[in-house]
Amino acid sequence: PVFDHWAQQYGVPADLVKAIAYQESGWQAHVVSNVGAKGVMQIMPATEEWISRSLLRSPTVLDAHVPEQGIQMGVRYVRYLLDYFDGNTELAIAAYYQGQGSVMKKGLYTDTKQYV
Repeated sequence: PVFDHWAQQYGVPADLVKAIAYQESGWQAHVVSNVGAKGVMQIMPATEEWISRSLLRSPTVLDAHVPEQGIQMGVRYVRYLLDYFDGNTELAIAAYYQGQGSVMKKGLYTDTKQYV
């Protein structure tokens, strides 16, 4: 229900964010990647702060390990990427995985193509 709520709130397909979350963490809130991404949506600490402050306009940084907060941040970030890439779902997913700047500068890596 948390995915459905935030997906509806931000106008993102719920199946899309559920699929990203499953691919990222297997829907597990305690997961931390070898590069420091954390939570259900595997959000990097710097991205966590940017989403909290810039996209959500929160006075505090939300915690990606708290499922509701991590899912909200992840779904809002997917919305941002969909908007940035003019609704191109493949590029938005690629940017979620590889990083927006990297996708813009270098294109999609082989592992990114497999992820998408």
